[in-house]
Amino acid sequence: MKTITVLRWSAMRRLAAMIVALVTLGSCKPAPRQIIVRIETDIPQGAMGTLRAMRVQLKHPTTADDFYDRVFPLDGTGGGFRLPGDVAVTLSSDKVGTILDTRVTAMRGQVMDQDELFTVRAVATFPREDAVTLWVYLANRCLILENQQCPPGYTCGRYGCEQEVRGPLPSSRMDAGAPETSVVPPRDGGSMDASAMDASAMDASDAGPCAPGRSLCSATCVDQQSDPNHCGVCGRRCSDLSGVDATSCVAGECRVLSCQPGLDNCDTQDANGCETDLMSVTDCNRCRVRCEGATPLCGGARGCVSSCMSGETMCGSICANVQSSVLHCGMCGRECAEFANGTRACMAGRCTGTCSAGFADCDGAAANGCEVALGTDVNHCGACRNACTAGANAAPQCRAGRCEIVCDPGFEDCDGNAANGCEADLRNSNDHCGRCRQRCVGAANQSAMCVMGSCSIACRPGFADCDMNAGNGCEASLSSPATCGSCGNNCGASMCSAGVCTMSCSGATPTSCAGSCVDTQSNPSHCGSCSAACPVRPNSTPTCGGGRCSFACNPGWSDCNRDPLDGCETRIENNVLACGSCTTPCGDFTNTQAACSGGMCSYMCTAGFGDCNRMQPDGCEENFSTSVAHCGRCGNECGPYANATPVCSAGACSLVCDAGFENADGILSNGCERATCPMEGTVCMMTACRVFRLVCMGDGTSTCSPAEPTNEGVMCNMNARCVSGECVSYGDGGVSCSDAGAFCRPSGNVCQVGSIVCMGPLPTCVFSAHEPAGTDCTPAGGPPSECNGIGGCVPTVFGDAGTRSDSGGIVEMDGGA
Repeated sequence: MKTITVLRWSAMRRLAAMIVALVTLGSCKPAPRQIIVRIETDIPQGAMGTLRAMRVQLKHPTTADDFYDRVFPLDGTGGGFRLPGDVAVTLSSDKVGTILDTRVTAMRGQVMDQDELFTVRAVATFPREDAVTLWVYLANRCLILENQQCPPGYTCGRYGCEQEVRGPLPSSRMDAGAPETSVVPPRDGGSMDASAMDASAMDASDAGPCAPGRSLCSATCVDQQSDPNHCGVCGRRCSDLSGVDATSCVAGECRVLSCQPGLDNCDTQDANGCETDLMSVTDCNRCRVRCEGATPLCGGARGCVSSCMSGETMCGSICANVQSSVLHCGMCGRECAEFANGTRACMAGRCTGTCSAGFADCDGAAANGCEVALGTDVNHCGACRNACTAGANAAPQCRAGRCEIVCDPGFEDCDGNAANGCEADLRNSNDHCGRCRQRCVGAANQSAMCVMGSCSIACRPGFADCDMNAGNGCEASLSSPATCGSCGNNCGASMCSAGVCTMSCSGATPTSCAGSCVDTQSNPSHCGSCSAACPVRPNSTPTCGGGRCSFACNPGWSDCNRDPLDGCETRIENNVLACGSCTTPCGDFTNTQAACSGGMCSYMCTAGFGDCNRMQPDGCEENFSTSVAHCGRCGNECGPYANATPVCSAGACSLVCDAGFENADGILSNGCERATCPMEGTVCMMTACRVFRLVCMGDGTSTCSPAEPTNEGVMCNMNARCVSGECVSYGDGGVSCSDAGAFCRPSGNVCQVGSIVCMGPLPTCVFSAHEPAGTDCTPAGGPPSECNGIGGCVPTVFGDAGTRSDSGGIVEMDGGA
């Protein structure tokens, strides 16, 4: 029988555990074997979070049979589960041994296999009759695919790739909590024997792939506390923070050291990068510097200003250079998108960017930023279009910006020449048997051969190693009377014929040579006559035919010059001039480099060329630098582009616009999207205060539109001056619209206050407020007077004691109430 309990962390849980423990101690029944899986997470959970459910499984470690499998919703409502929390499972001891494979899967929903995000696995040793607690952490970092690709025996956890094996777990009955009443029908998972697993595999002390304090990220051990490319989590690059120029990683958190021009980290929160635009009126050139006034205006590095300079455009409340502003590139409001793996920029009114170290914009498309990682991309290794290639039995690899080759299993690059790939077959090469430069060499009368990476030494037919001395090889002739047919078979005074002692020679071995019956027509030790041994030539085995000496070439060698004195002088295993035979040179195909391995020819394309049609006779027919159909690599076709002709230059796609069109947004995919105007930007009209220029309308036509204002503040007519490109007349107080809000008083009434505002093209002073009652407004030579608080100036009335009376009559003067 098996029960499942979902436990909440609380003080009551520990109290309940103590009560159950006391009851258990007082009874005669053995305590149930209980497994507590304590689950924690830093992933947002619940209906609005990423983590919406979890699956808990207990399995047999070798057969993978299920002991328990259940999905818990994490909705936090009603009886819904919420992390951190415990799952308690009680298992009967007759069904379970000491080792369990525990798996906890993070899920985005409750549909198995479809909603699974990642699984954390722990293969742990449990006591056979006790309660234990196993901690499992569902880490936010595990949502990144790279952190899920741990080596065998490791799983993604709180600190990156961690060991699956937890080793023996200590008893923790008092800490584990007590089972409650929820019952799950038992499932027969089969018996479980701890001996089914290698005990050494359960040793938690086994060293991992990385030293303590370092984690495995992209097959490299890094310190996630200080590595800016894996800060706290594999793959978290501090340089990816928005708007940053320089960053560092401190204690696993990204820190902003400096911001890109025009940005700042005003909220001091490093997690969101440089979030503040220093061109705004609330943070003008510095954090929290607010531009005040009726028409606040920010001039960037100049701080708050009253008007924009020549070359700047007023975009709302800021002065922007639309030729260089990333927020207003080419026109107000056109913000340049973030430049992946780089810093966005605006040049000549077009969005572009600069790449971060180690990245490059190889396709010339601003939309995807710096799309190439030069340190690992085999097509752009160290530089754009520097494609890595590999010869025979190898695959190309880019590592730290340098091309390398990875040999196929059983092969190695023993000559250090990447051009011919991994030329040595370690399985059967006598010169490189099992590893480079390990030669298989036999002593006298022996043949040496590499078999499956190991040297196999054998005596040649008719010889044996009777003295068991490897130094002198197979010294005994089995046709000798002393070792006739086998070691120890001594014929004495008799002769030896075909391995058998005999009194006379006859048949196939008619001649007696020192007691051995031989055929002098075929025996290389007695060729033509007794003791006339055939000489041993290089890389060959001596032979005798018709009483004349010759030789047979050893495997992988041949006698190409037909000179018997130097034996088999030519190696035909890896010789491009004689590959497999003396008369088989590797062909010289266009734009290729030939290689010979194992007596077979192979070909590698010259850098910058490719064999895209897979037809050997024409070699590597495509020039990646200029081919529009295969630009930079096979199959990378440039275009077609709208209103343009595709071009491949230096391995990168570009275009040439058709007449009357231009690529205004700098994006390749939509071609030359805008029709051009022949005279765009030229001056079409000038006034005293502004220049007008031709602007393209997008359909090939142009219109005369106002451009930059000129002569700001200069007199443009009698009683008028230039204000924001307009010729504006003076108003009361000698001010113009650029001084809107300046203090003024309506003529002749000091009790009434006004402000300069723009009323159409001219400024004027309009009624705004009244001076407080009692304010002196005595006219020159007139009686004492004061403001009545509603815009009127009235005589002051005094009482009997010479005090002012507020009950006197009101006399309206020039305006009144």
